[in-house]
Amino acid sequence: MPRTLHYLKEKYGAISFPYFNKVGLNSRPNGYALLLGKAYADFKPTFCSIPLDYDQFIGYEFKEAGYKTLMSEDWAKGVFNYPDCKGFTNSTPMDHYMR
Repeated sequence: MPRTLHYLKEKYGAISFPYFNKVGLNSRPNGYALLLGKAYADFKPTFCSIPLDYDQFIGYEFKEAGYKTLMSEDWAKGVFNYPDCKGFTNSTPMDHYMR
């Protein structure tokens, strides 16, 4: 793995995230921490009723910087939509979005 990491960094400019650990069980707490920069524990029980369209989202930062963005999850419900959460309702958060 050290040689692979070196290759990815040198050839493709990959960025390592040292000390990046999971912050909770399942996808939602980890997705909120990574993609929204928020502690999942800070959310009230009603957080699912608030759309994320105008929230801080890492995808918006990359789009604003001129990157083409993609979000593809391995589950159709998605980290921001299950169960019965609003997620993104008024905008497409990425250029290419599975939802």
